[in-house]
Amino acid sequence: MARPTPEDIGHAFTLPPEQALEFLRGKGLRLHEHWNWWDTWQDVNNRAFTVAKMTQESLLRDTQRIVADVLDDGGTLRGAAAELEDAYRKAGWWGRQAVADAAGGTEIVQLGSMHRIRTILRTNMQTAYAAGRYRRQRETVDARPYWEYIAVIDAATRPSHRKLHGLVMPANDPAWQAIYPPNGFNCRCRVRAITAREVARRGLKVIRSAEVESVIDRIGTDKRTGEVIERPGKQIVWTDARGRSKEFRPDPGWSYAPDRAA
Repeated sequence: MARPTPEDIGHAFTLPPEQALEFLRGKGLRLHEHWNWWDTWQDVNNRAFTVAKMTQESLLRDTQRIVADVLDDGGTLRGAAAELEDAYRKAGWWGRQAVADAAGGTEIVQLGSMHRIRTILRTNMQTAYAAGRYRRQRETVDARPYWEYIAVIDAATRPSHRKLHGLVMPANDPAWQAIYPPNGFNCRCRVRAITAREVARRGLKVIRSAEVESVIDRIGTDKRTGEVIERPGKQIVWTDARGRSKEFRPDPGWSYAPDRAA
């Protein structure tokens, strides 16, 4: 799975952080009901700050604060990771442990680790910046009424995301409510707002009839219960410039637009 480079993260710092910070700090804390990552589904993440299997409110609040501080004062990811590691170790939320779950059972689970810390930082920073960009683009839609999907085209780009590169649709197309990036963990895609003049100058094909379909995402199997986990998702279907039918389905849990609730 592709991981964003420091340059990928760094480009986001060219954006005004106020809206990203407002999005991140405005989330309420979600604790005991969030045992597995799929327990907080899709655009509920726009309103809830969560870390799977973290049930200490003070620790969750510290995590939210540390991520927000990186956005606010331009601190480094390395510094934030060290601060989170220190907080998690002091709280005993580290390594593999036998932990009581929300249902009253006990499970051996992985709590804090450097891998989890990096995932927490990347995911929350990327979604916060995406929410800020989304809100800003909605505010300028009269001047820039078209949105273009931009994928990072390199050896690490996921083939499904590569298919979307260069796709242009009106900003009010309902498909954006399903595919506005990020479209998965460590997704590096973004959206560029463009003018009608630019569409004409570049000879771009505007897709006006992308169809949004409801699908069922199969997540996997709950290790505790053996239950097969399935959740509702979305995919879009469109016809490209050569008349070929194409479809795209975000990773499970990611078919929603950031800041949609706001």
